Amino acid sequence: MKFNELVTEFCRANEEGRAVEGYIVFAPQSFELPYPLQSRTYLVSSDNKRFKKGMSGNSIFGSALDGSDNGVRLDLYMEDAGVENGWVVEDCGLVSYQLLETCDRSTMVKGIYSTKTEAHNAMQDEICVALMYSDEDINQRMEEETGEISDFGAWANDVMPNHGDYDWDIIRLFNNGRSIRSEADMNENKNAFPKVIRGRREFTAEDIVFDDEMLMEENGLVSFYLCVPEKPEEILGIAVQLEEGSGSINLLAFFNGKNDHVADMLVVTVIKDMADGSSEETYLYKFSDNEKKLFEAAMRAYNYNGCTLKEVLADEENDSASGNEQANMTVREIAEKNPGVLLDMMTPYGYLTIMADELLRAKEVNTNPGTAGFDMCVDAPDILNMKAVSFFTVDAAETPSGKTEIRMITDN
Repeated sequence: MKFNELVTEFCRANEEGRAVEGYIVFAPQSFELPYPLQSRTYLVSSDNKRFKKGMSGNSIFGSALDGSDNGVRLDLYMEDAGVENGWVVEDCGLVSYQLLETCDRSTMVKGIYSTKTEAHNAMQDEICVALMYSDEDINQRMEEETGEISDFGAWANDVMPNHGDYDWDIIRLFNNGRSIRSEADMNENKNAFPKVIRGRREFTAEDIVFDDEMLMEENGLVSFYLCVPEKPEEILGIAVQLEEGSGSINLLAFFNGKNDHVADMLVVTVIKDMADGSSEETYLYKFSDNEKKLFEAAMRAYNYNGCTLKEVLADEENDSASGNEQANMTVREIAEKNPGVLLDMMTPYGYLTIMADELLRAKEVNTNPGTAGFDMCVDAPDILNMKAVSFFTVDAAETPSGKTEIRMITDN
């Protein structure tokens, strides 16, 4: 599901007076550091200004699925919300909640609900029916009869009327329109991601000495090879301790050229020589604010054979100039060069999906702000004369329409 499709679903729900929940997965390249899927997945709801008519703002608040980042105003970071070099939406969809009841190993699906609150209320109703409780005394009775109610489940053992053992579970489901996944499917093994390490002291200016040339990486980061300081375990911890001559340590720091600041982490690679070969482990060291200032000063001052950070960034800007020229093409130029292609556009007037040939022939087109029933009639030449701020092509095999698509964001 694309983000604009999620917006449409949320807006429709609000028009119909329904509360629904969803999720947004941001692509790994949105971040300077590697994060597992559950950290890149944010839970959102239709109860946000962006999805309601007549609101003065467009805020979207969400929280990471694993609880690592709560109450974040996502619209301040998202590329789909107009933020340059912002977080890129990889996937999104609707969240539902399945209620299961198990009695003596026999499991039944009791219902599927749009929100966690609805599911929890339904679970309490099922408890009352199964155990012949009333709504007023359910918590007290559960305690008296050896049971417990939590946010995502409940249990009760050896309870009347049949001395049965009961379990209730609320399962969160993720539906992106192509597949339905459980929360277990949304969890990547965190052990597959580098461990964050730290010693008993921080880097000082004297510890920061670079070696070799600076390299521009594909993600806009400039890499610096850092010389290993004396007694590195004092800064990086025991993970980097090596017996003399038994291995090596590589340290790599980065400057974010897009956002003009030092990346938060130092990448630490420890290679240990062993009797049956060698082992390699990668760790991350998180800079403090003071360390970031020291590293930024050292990076800006570093000169390798006459080449400075400023020159590396300038060269990258010049190399991307041709790409910028392409991004400044008009919609008409793109449509004329791509007959038979489906154009999927986000314009200042709203969303528009139309075949390139059809747009070139049209006098008027209908755009939509993401809310059903609010189409806007726009002169086709106005759309054709717009500049494409960014665009990319998606092969037919990868699109829901089965047609080759060009997805673009336009400006006046």
